[in-house]
Parts: sequence; C-alpha cells; structure tokens
Amino acid sequence: FYYYYYYLFICLCHLPCFAKIVIMNFTMQPGCFVAHYDVACAPDRDWVLERRPFVWEEFGLEPGMEVPDLSIDPDECVLSVINTSDMLRSFFITVGHPIVTALGPAANVHNGHQAKTNGEKEQWTLVAVLGPMSVMDLCTVCISDDEELNLSSDIKDIALKDLTAASKLVCDPSHCYAFPLLEGPYRCSQGFGGRFTHFYPATFHAVDLECPVGTPVHAVGSGVVVSVKDDITEGGINIDNLFKWNSILIKMDDGIFAEYVHIAQNSCKVKEKDRVTKGDHICDSGAVGFCPTPHLHLQMHTSDSEDAETIPFCFQGERNRFTPEAGKWYNSSGEKEQVC
Repeated sequence: FYYYYYYLFICLCHLPCFAKIVIMNFTMQPGCFVAHYDVACAPDRDWVLERRPFVWEEFGLEPGMEVPDLSIDPDECVLSVINTSDMLRSFFITVGHPIVTALGPAANVHNGHQAKTNGEKEQWTLVAVLGPMSVMDLCTVCISDDEELNLSSDIKDIALKDLTAASKLVCDPSHCYAFPLLEGPYRCSQGFGGRFTHFYPATFHAVDLECPVGTPVHAVGSGVVVSVKDDITEGGINIDNLFKWNSILIKMDDGIFAEYVHIAQNSCKVKEKDRVTKGDHICDSGAVGFCPTPHLHLQMHTSDSEDAETIPFCFQGERNRFTPEAGKWYNSSGEKEQVC
C-alpha cells in the first residue's frame, strides 16, 4: 500500500511541464479551491481541513460495503470526499452556501460567481483529487436547518497509467503553430498538465490564455473547419458549465485537429467546411462554459472523436519555439515581461 502511494507520488511529481514558479502549472482562480492528494495548492496554504487514509470502521462499515463519494456530517456540516477505489478520483463540487476552510471563511479568501442570463449568484467551486483509499475533509458548509442544500458535483476516476502515458508524450517539432492572439501580451493561466482542469488525458496538453471577452482569435494553421458551436451563453465557476461550451474545431493541413474553446456567443466568422488560412480571424474569445476568468483554451488532437486525447504542441516565436507556462506572459514573439 505504501509502496503504491510512493510510486504514485513520484510519477505525478515528475510530469515534465509542471512550472516551479506556479504550483501545479496553473494560477489560482477566483472562487475556486484546488487540492490534490500529493501536494497542497500553495506552500503553507493548504485549505483542506484534514487528509487521511480511508478506514472502514470510521464510517461504521465493513470492507466491500457501499460507500458514498460525498458526505456532510449532520452535526458539524463538514463536507468530505471519499475514494475507496484503487484509482485516482477527481471531484468537482460547487457549493451555493458560505463555506469555511482551514484558511477561514471562503469569502475572506476570494469570491466567485456564476454568470447566468437571469443574474449572478455567489458560490464556490472545490476541485479535489484523491489517491486510492483516502478521505479529504474539505470545508464546513454554513447552512441553516430550514435551508435546502445547494450542491452539485462531477466525479470521475482517473487511471494512473493514462496520466503517466500523457505525461511522457514528447512534442513533435512539426506540431509548431502560430500564436492565436495578436498584440498582447496575455497571461497563461494554465498550461500542460495543469492541476486545475488539465489533468485528464482529454485536456492534458492544453493551454489557457487569459484575454478580454471579444479578443479576436486567429487560426494557428491553415485547414478546413470541421465543426462550429457558438450558441451557449452560460459561464462562470459552477461545475454544470463543465458540460457547456462554445468551440471551433479545425483540421489543419498537417492532419492535426486544433480546438478553440470558450469562444464568445455568435462570434464565429467561419462555418463548417470553410477553408481557413493561418492568421485568419475565425472567432472572438469569450467566457462561456467553465470559466472563472475569460480565456481562450487551445488544444490539439490527432482525431476528431469525442474521446480523442490531446497531444503536445508549441508556438513559433520570433526567435524560438515556446510552450506557455502558467503565470507567464506571451504574445506572438514569445515570452514577455510580467504585466501588472
């Protein structure tokens, strides 16, 4: 058991693109708390109340009995997540009540909101990834006796072998493209293997570039438009938005599929089967889908199947090729000085 945990820790800590200056290759996002089994979200700022091995007796159960993935203690209202499997398990949880973490009330740390057509609502989203046979007590939920629980979740198991395989992929030098945004520079909020949302094979090799809504997005390579979707309006940190997004998928001339995600509603300048040339204005950036802040999410695939895994890629700068890392600023020339 302990050897397995050690192996798990070593594999994940040696993923090639985790930037050291930003924990886990992502920047902290408003209204969101992130915790992984092997490391806190930031040094000395672990917001989780407690991490511990799963013990059947603690829950009054015997081995093999059914165990809930989530639980809220009826007396202290502590929200816990549980993994009794032999795989990694991810939890995305949105809570529509005030919460208190190990750092104190969430409102004192940062606020988040979900943008909806009928107004705005304050809430917090928790992202937790647990190792096998473990428990995390995430926070205390401040809910009154006469209040209905407002909580939504998405839970997935992740095979270690899939993450390990993704982390070992090496960028083919031919998979080098033009930068999708003009002027700038733009901050990268999450890079390859980012532990906010880029820790699944389907999103592992993706780049998030923060940019104002309406920023023109340009084709990184020439090709043919495969699909266009720009009719969604919802955005924000609610996990329901994980399944809603606007995007353009283009099959480039080298056979690679480029996917541009979170684009603004009704902003597409192209339609299916259109031919585009590198540098063409194809859409505008937005904040549609799971977007704590407005940004462009860009990823590459070798096929257009729904479960296609992502592949490494890079951009051609003025002098060198580059792959954006979280917390750093970029434009078409490459990395730039930090912008205040």
